[in-house]
Amino acid sequence: MNGSVTFWDVKTWKKVAGLEAQPKSQVKQLFFTPTGRFLLTRGWWGGSEVRIWDVKAKRQVASFDEEY
Repeated sequence: MNGSVTFWDVKTWKKVAGLEAQPKSQVKQLFFTPTGRFLLTRGWWGGSEVRIWDVKAKRQVASFDEEY
């Protein structure tokens, strides 16, 4: 597990795009907003890391880290 999120075309099974969501981490959960514009990823590597992504732009727009 490398902390990345990969988008696939479900008809062709070809990779469409990818995001390096949480380097040195594992993506444990992901959620799309109802419009599909944003993706939230939650990873774990000694703490909780939440990242918010603009899916169309393929870039991170915010992050929140919380230590347990």
